[in-house]
Amino acid sequence: MIEDKLAKRKEIYLSKILEIGCKIKANETLIVELPEEAIDVENILIRFQEKYHINIIFYKRNSKKDYNFFKKKHTFKEQMEYFPSLNFPDCLDNVKYLYLGCDNQVTDKYLNMLYYADFYQEYSEASYKVQGKDFEKITELLAKNRYTIAPIPSNAWARTTGMDKKAIWRLLFKTLPAPETLHEEILRLKEIQKYLNSLNIDNLYFYTKSGTDLKVGLHNYSRWSSICDNKSTLINFPSYEIFTSPDKYKIAGKIIIAAPSTLYGNEMSEGCLTFDKGKLIECEIDNEELKSILMYDENKLNYCGEIGLVSPSSPLAKMHKTFRNLLLDENCGCHLALGNSLDSTLNIPKDNNKEEYNFNESNYHQDIVFGDDSILVEATVNGKKRVLIENGDWRI
Repeated sequence: MIEDKLAKRKEIYLSKILEIGCKIKANETLIVELPEEAIDVENILIRFQEKYHINIIFYKRNSKKDYNFFKKKHTFKEQMEYFPSLNFPDCLDNVKYLYLGCDNQVTDKYLNMLYYADFYQEYSEASYKVQGKDFEKITELLAKNRYTIAPIPSNAWARTTGMDKKAIWRLLFKTLPAPETLHEEILRLKEIQKYLNSLNIDNLYFYTKSGTDLKVGLHNYSRWSSICDNKSTLINFPSYEIFTSPDKYKIAGKIIIAAPSTLYGNEMSEGCLTFDKGKLIECEIDNEELKSILMYDENKLNYCGEIGLVSPSSPLAKMHKTFRNLLLDENCGCHLALGNSLDSTLNIPKDNNKEEYNFNESNYHQDIVFGDDSILVEATVNGKKRVLIENGDWRI
């Protein structure tokens, strides 16, 4: 009986992802990338093909199997035969891409081992030789914003959190409220985003009881963005943030880290980052290797590319959970991202050099959450201060 109830809730959860996240329509093709172990999810989606009158193509990943195969010696032909051809459609007009999962190089040790293995180049070349055209189609769908990223449990994620997959499922069910509530949250985000863009904010100020005290200068070309921007899909699902790109040279003060953050297998879970004239000048965190990556000038991770506003009243923030996954954790509190600024937040001519407008350009984008229930967010508009977030909610 309990298993039947869990299975039913999985169906409801996945139907919300398809209906609200992917905005799926009859006769569309959905490319679904998911962990090979997620047989339960695959079976539900197979049944959904008839329910929604859609076609689903599955792309299954298994980093443990990939690692164990490639660490042994094989001919290039054998390596190529290891990868199945995905046979994605040539015409992408009615195609969308859904990435299910949340594993990264911290939660998935085999993905991390594979990335740093001396045979990674062989793995990459063989997979691209067989699946390269299919990967290019995924890249095209990403460029056209015809994709959705949503979390499902995995064994790797379960090991990292210390919970079993059933417990993670139960947490995920709570991240997506009833459809009518979800639609209300999305409409509210859209209204707040429109209001923020109308203000022409000069500076943002962030304060928390833990010690965050940060001033962020915005640019005349900064634009507020959210999941409401995209008509064909909701790119991150769920998402309750409104974000923009700051002037990279106009950030001063410090943040106290409120949730774990990872980059290339390196995690920081606590610490303090201090900025002056936009640059990260002090990095007191609990991971020396990650510290060296962040402070290395050529990575350009020592300048900020994004600032995100999240109300403590949002459905994810109210759960008071650390998911150990940034897709979810960044929606639990206000955050900044070191590294690349986001094109959707820049009101500059297309293909122009971002750096000419004081927006940071980098190959990396590292979100760091510092917001909590005590967060106070203020803004100056034409020299006058106004409150944006206070006492656990928007003040707009």
